[in-house]
Amino acid sequence: MPSTLDIYRYIDSLYPFDLQENWDNSGINIYTNNDIKKVHLTLDITMDVVNYAIESGADLIISHHPIIFNPLRQLDPEKVAVKLAAHNISAICMHTNFDIAKGGMNDILCRMLELEPTDEPLTVENGVGIGRICKLKRPVVCSELARDVKVNLAAPVLRYIPTKQSIVKIAVVSGSGGKYCFKALEKRCQALITGDVAHNYFVDMANEDFCIIDAGHFYTEQIFFSQITNDLKKRFENLDITVSPMHKDVTEYIL
Repeated sequence: MPSTLDIYRYIDSLYPFDLQENWDNSGINIYTNNDIKKVHLTLDITMDVVNYAIESGADLIISHHPIIFNPLRQLDPEKVAVKLAAHNISAICMHTNFDIAKGGMNDILCRMLELEPTDEPLTVENGVGIGRICKLKRPVVCSELARDVKVNLAAPVLRYIPTKQSIVKIAVVSGSGGKYCFKALEKRCQALITGDVAHNYFVDMANEDFCIIDAGHFYTEQIFFSQITNDLKKRFENLDITVSPMHKDVTEYIL
């Protein structure tokens, strides 16, 4: 059976960890020497995910968001990272490296939205491309595009800025990408699809008659499980890989 390092190195060959942004903590967040037989996938490593992994005998959790962002100043056995380590469960977190990499989160998001990305990134930071730019075969109005995004991502709610423009060029940034709205304007896009958009960006783009569609951080990123499962099965066919039953959006909505 593979080790944590075997799986880490394979993921690194597909979505290099050195692509990650300098504030990020992608990679092995919790390391154990176990042979890995059972893997759980999740967007976020919550206490519910950890408890279920312990109960079900998982050896490794692969998440998008790191379990450790800031230095741990106290080893509290009831904190998620410490509890995982105490129960010999590894954690590999593939965050901004996976967002940035070719074939990673942003490309999956484009595919989910039935958009075809061009070879041009939305912007370049530290030598790597951030986001995607897509061109449509026919113009759409903002409300039509917003409805399609909501349906394709199964988002319970969605916020957007309506515009008078016909939309033919769209910027796509998974997760929290509101700050890239000005880059999208520079690239002559008419819309940006992302999540977690701050109020000031909505106001700025309303003044520009530019369509921002905010489908939420969770719903623009909880879309990678099938791809990661298929990737791992190609190399480690005997791994038991499942999406954690405890994987969920921690927020609730009043509609």
